Amino acid sequence: DVRREIMAGRLRQKLVDSQIQVSEQDVDSLQAQLAGGGNLGGGGNGAADGEREYHLAQILIALPEGATPQQVETARREADKVLARLRQGADFRQMAVSVSAGRQALEGGDLGWRRADQLPTLFTEVVPKLRPGQLSELIRSPSGFHIVKLLEVKGGGEARWR
Repeated sequence: DVRREIMAGRLRQKLVDSQIQVSEQDVDSLQAQLAGGGNLGGGGNGAADGEREYHLAQILIALPEGATPQQVETARREADKVLARLRQGADFRQMAVSVSAGRQALEGGDLGWRRADQLPTLFTEVVPKLRPGQLSELIRSPSGFHIVKLLEVKGGGEARWR
């Protein structure tokens, strides 16, 4: 059973990897950040100048490229079921390993620490409003439906844990 889950996770990983695209907007944003003296996140072991950092985990229910409305609805229903199970107390890490198509699925969906300016654009409105341990609503992207869990926050004058 574990072997089957690992194999399914690897297959999902390959499917997602084949769909990853970097847009010109992403490149332009990175260039602007670098030109402005922005830091890409290396070096230092804390948030500078009171800037918050977020430790996140995610579950991704993937959509194929060019998904039909029926495929979108099927994925939405699956994501709704996953979110409901999580809200009923299911373990996020175990759920990520078993159902997520995200790259970090086998690590329980752990995305690591991200400064606010390093958050994926689709998470920037949601994550700062979450409390540690709290789950997001479904977040729709071209890749599928994301469920984000805020594990910890540091910086901004305080540190909070799940």
